[in-house]
Amino acid sequence: DDTDWFFGTGSSTFIDVAPNFDHTLWNPEGHFLYLDVPEGEVQVAQLLSQYLEGGPQCSFIFYYNMYGSGFGNLSVILRQDYGPTVTLLDMQSNDNQMSGVWQRAHLTEEMLPDEGAFQIILQGKSKNNHQGTIALDDFVFHSDCRLYGSTTTTTPHSTV
Repeated sequence: DDTDWFFGTGSSTFIDVAPNFDHTLWNPEGHFLYLDVPEGEVQVAQLLSQYLEGGPQCSFIFYYNMYGSGFGNLSVILRQDYGPTVTLLDMQSNDNQMSGVWQRAHLTEEMLPDEGAFQIILQGKSKNNHQGTIALDDFVFHSDCRLYGSTTTTTPHSTV
């Protein structure tokens, strides 16, 4: 990748097109990750999970915010067994997008492998004529996802 994801808040982010608040707290003091790519540059940034192994109910949820005009795209990529990758989700920003609304992305248990090692890659890519950013927040793996090679087991949840 060409650049990094930056750690910011709605009140301390110095670019005009970053979200004004995070998803967790819905206030300017909450934290999120975002891309800060100079206008006119095409750059790619990746955020990689550790290698995981999944059970039958392994799923992953996160929130993203594509703010501004025509930033580019956010891809969710799966790498299995340290091998080739496959794109599971590809969210494109459009030239008229200025909403700044936090959106939910969900990788269901049908999308993730339930055996073998895998890694989730969140990849943001800017276009050369963008005026905006992508922000990420609130990453949640279901308890049936565990670190690869871990001997920890999960206990099923019960409702009483």
